[in-house]
Amino acid sequence: MTTYYVHKGVGSDSNTGLSWAAAWSSLGKAQAVAGTNATIYVRAGATPYYEQLRINKAGQAYVADTGHLPIIDGKYHD
Repeated sequence: MTTYYVHKGVGSDSNTGLSWAAAWSSLGKAQAVAGTNATIYVRAGATPYYEQLRINKAGQAYVADTGHLPIIDGKYHD
């Protein structure tokens, strides 16, 4: 099981996602890269995550980091 980190506005999708210091910026990047049985910790950004997220890999878990309440607004989709 691998753990990844996402922090909108602070991270970058060119990072590894393997620590808070190297966090990704988007949930889509986490979904694309993280394999099955991965845990993705998410911190709240200055704005909601405006992303359509399809969780389609077995055992992937998206977890709000302690003290964070990230907002995912998926209404902006194709």
